[in-house]
Amino acid sequence: MMTQTIQRRFRDGRTFLSSFNERIDVQCPQCGADACVTEKSLTCAWCGSSVERGPWFGPAKGTVNRACGHCGRRLSREILEHPPKRETFRLQCPGCHHRTRAAISWQAIGNAGYDPFFGAKLKLRRRCGRELFWAYNRAHLQFVEDYVSADLRERTAYINASLTSRMPAWIKSAKNRQQVLKAIAGLRSKSQL
Repeated sequence: MMTQTIQRRFRDGRTFLSSFNERIDVQCPQCGADACVTEKSLTCAWCGSSVERGPWFGPAKGTVNRACGHCGRRLSREILEHPPKRETFRLQCPGCHHRTRAAISWQAIGNAGYDPFFGAKLKLRRRCGRELFWAYNRAHLQFVEDYVSADLRERTAYINASLTSRMPAWIKSAKNRQQVLKAIAGLRSKSQL
């Protein structure tokens, strides 16, 4: 008598990361309680704060690039802040030593562990070995769990921007399967999902 093992199959139906950004679970930047982000607002039921599109609370890279006001030499500098606070930065020219104040141009960096609209810290994030595992919401967490736990993974060949094609290699790796599933289970129990 032969026994058959049933394989769990995962089929990618052209799912993108943006498929999960309708409602993102985050920590409120004001009080640290559970909050919700949509494309246009960040709302916290605990402290009552509500922020419309505009401020960035996550990590950012600032660039200062201008000519020295005294000798004309090109001055540039990169600054990392979390969150960005300054609007100007004082530069000193290495040639003439003249000090010049310049406006900083800020750009949001990365999305690992932060929502893409306001840069608030994601509620569903956890260390997984040396990496940071994160998900936008329950549906995203379930999608990753279905993918990781599947024995057979199928995806549409011509979709290179899908979530499964862009998923980090360490999540896809069979050797990390148990560790990733353990992180998912920990997030479920921590947040009582």
